[in-house]
Amino acid sequence: VWQTRVVSLCSDKHDGTGTTALGGLKKKPLQVVVDPDAHMLCKVDMDADINMLTRMLTHPRSVWGKLIAAELLAKQASRKAVDVLVTAYKAEALWITRRLFAEQLSKITSSKAIQALCELFELEKDPRVLGVLAMK
Repeated sequence: VWQTRVVSLCSDKHDGTGTTALGGLKKKPLQVVVDPDAHMLCKVDMDADINMLTRMLTHPRSVWGKLIAAELLAKQASRKAVDVLVTAYKAEALWITRRLFAEQLSKITSSKAIQALCELFELEKDPRVLGVLAMK
């Protein structure tokens, strides 16, 4: 069951950043999606564990939610994050989403991530995605 919370994001700093905490929850949410329809011009950064990010990537409310989850997984740069991104990439039908997953995976500088990119390069057939995989 999805619960929707509307919050006001106001910056109290001159650099345009702000923080919002969601209170009053009975238990930890399985996932959080900020601006699911991408109406706001913003960069999302949240402290989410690998399980929440995995669920956000595999059970998204929108493609935007998938992309946010992929970006946050890339920031974690863990072996598990690489595995989750590769699994999502292989299951993804849309070339543009695979391309964006590849871009996020390429931001991880571990040998595991590099091996994963090589594996995906061999599997990928779409030239619009191959270009990203080859450049990294």
